[in-house]
Amino acid sequence: MITCPACSKQNQDHYRFCLGCGAELPRGAAAAKPNTTPPPAISDEHTNVGGTAEPPAAAEEPAAAPAAAAAPEAAAAPEEVAEAAGPPGTCPECGHVNAPTNRFCATCGYRLDQVAPAAPKKTQIAEGAPAAVLIALDPEGNEVGRHSLPQGESTVGRSAGGVFASDAFLSPEHARFVAADGKVSITDLGSLNGTFRKLLADQSETIQTGQRFRVGQELLQYDALGADEKDADGVAPQGSSVEGVVGRVALIVGRETAQPSHPMLERGLNMGRERGDVMFPEDGYVSGLHCQLSYEDGDVQVTDLGSSNGTFIQLLGEMDLKNGDMLLMGQQLFRVAI
Repeated sequence: MITCPACSKQNQDHYRFCLGCGAELPRGAAAAKPNTTPPPAISDEHTNVGGTAEPPAAAEEPAAAPAAAAAPEAAAAPEEVAEAAGPPGTCPECGHVNAPTNRFCATCGYRLDQVAPAAPKKTQIAEGAPAAVLIALDPEGNEVGRHSLPQGESTVGRSAGGVFASDAFLSPEHARFVAADGKVSITDLGSLNGTFRKLLADQSETIQTGQRFRVGQELLQYDALGADEKDADGVAPQGSSVEGVVGRVALIVGRETAQPSHPMLERGLNMGRERGDVMFPEDGYVSGLHCQLSYEDGDVQVTDLGSSNGTFIQLLGEMDLKNGDMLLMGQQLFRVAI
């Protein structure tokens, strides 16, 4: 464990930035100093720090290189076409509005306390330029590759080669992108492991029965409870729904294997590493209080509670993408630049 010199929070050895305050963690001999300050109580755990993200979430983006040192083609990259400055705390990389005290963007991990360059004016897309770019990120958030999405329809997957070739968890034809009229959409092509989109901090999304979501390194599935079916003698099977229980959330541990299961209550369900109805104490990528499932008028919604590494929802059907969206396909995280 590494003790944060700023707030004394205990962090795992591979963390580069503190999950408690976002401060850079010491390395080498500095990391070995004993902690003389008692750690904060669990009830004080703060998750909306925008610090380093681990798989399957994004980590801190590398600091922007000086303009003079940039590669010639970088000036035309879609992700560098920026809007005018927004409210205080607005991330220049993805546009998410963070708390003024955040050092890192809670959505994409971009460092907010560095001097931001003046936002360039938007330019018209040159003829033949890609409609969008998928930027592949490593576990520490560094760019490791790119894949351009042309106008019209294109398919990505292991058979596409490039940044997709070595990922054994990608289907040969994993997802289809369609770019037209200035918009880009994505559809999962029935891939074995699915395609997931990262929720923004405090963002909610309705989840359907049988739909999966990612919390840290945990893969979970929500299933609604149907009407009780009794036998000819009027006997209900054990495990039938009871008052106040609307469904179950199962941990996926293998193909077509789900265990254990947790009841989804009408009052809701909280998940985290240190607090909540369902806890994952051994998963260092889960925040102290990570996400919430809520039930209202027959719908179940998943809300990310400002977790460091994000909550990812499986895509069902076609979805329109926005600049800065984060996609998880196979074992790879991609940032969408439109």
